[in-house]
Amino acid sequence: AENPSLSRLCYRRLWGSRNRRALILGWAYYLDAFSSYPLRTWLPSVYRGHNNWYTRGASFPVLSY
Repeated sequence: AENPSLSRLCYRRLWGSRNRRALILGWAYYLDAFSSYPLRTWLPSVYRGHNNWYTRGASFPVLSY
């Protein structure tokens, strides 16, 4: 089992350093590794309806199970 106080200390130390972006990207990568969908499918898109290189056409939100 993980020591919660040690985790909080490490988290605070990393968050207070220059590695904020790396920490956030690391958490996103960790979450993506255990998800059944790629990271780009559950992050909101700011370019909805515009052409993108994944679809080679207009992208529209699609709900799938």
